[in-house]
Amino acid sequence: MRQRTITALVMAAVCLPILVFGDHYYIFAVFCGLLSIGATIEIMMVARQKTHLSAILMVAYPLVTAMIYVLSYLSFGRVIEGTMIAVYFGLAVLLLMTINLWLPKGLIKPKVYLLMTSLYVGVTFAALASIREIGLIPIIYMLLTAMFTDTFAYFIGVKYGKHRLAEKISPKKTIEGAIAGLVIGSALGSVFAIFFKLFSMHWALVVLLTLSLSVFSQIGDLVESKIKRDYDIKDFSNLLPGHGGILDRVDSWVFTSLGLVVIVEIFDIVFLV
Repeated sequence: MRQRTITALVMAAVCLPILVFGDHYYIFAVFCGLLSIGATIEIMMVARQKTHLSAILMVAYPLVTAMIYVLSYLSFGRVIEGTMIAVYFGLAVLLLMTINLWLPKGLIKPKVYLLMTSLYVGVTFAALASIREIGLIPIIYMLLTAMFTDTFAYFIGVKYGKHRLAEKISPKKTIEGAIAGLVIGSALGSVFAIFFKLFSMHWALVVLLTLSLSVFSQIGDLVESKIKRDYDIKDFSNLLPGHGGILDRVDSWVFTSLGLVVIVEIFDIVFLV
């Protein structure tokens, strides 16, 4: 517990300034890019235990992630043309990773599975970075919604949960916890968005949007759990003592980020920042 607390304090000391001042000199974008490559390397090192990876593939997978990250980030930010192509690609990734929750272990060949996760990591971290480019309040809104959802789903599930949500993927998650996280997380996230006048749309639509983010948060958590189940691991790495690896810490955040970007672009939602 002490080690976990110390690691959390160190992460906060490093990440909070990057989050707050990240719009200067693309600091946050570079940080997210490095995290995406690091996350791919984590998955790749785990995958090596299941299948042989040549030196070329060991270099290729992180490069694929980096390329997808850069192209997605520039497209989401409208720096280059093809924003909607990137959005629909992101939507396809969301659907693919969600469908994977129901696919039996080992159905997808190891090298293809690794490529799929590399694409997923690249586009989701790019979405996270692009939200910070919009403003500090939008990314805090997304992060708080995801964290409130995860926190209340966990504590209510532990105390009152009796019905398993997805026993084969994440045995500790319960339907009661998921509902509590959905209701309380979306309610608190909506209050935050309405208080800061984040959107110009009616408050009921703000609640609906936040509810969607809460759903994305829980799916994202399951997606990462499914990947770990497929690789028979508890954590992606020991990079963060007491917390696991990069993806163990940001699992729901990156999935929720991509969900937010896709919804905002498809429905032409404007942030008032």
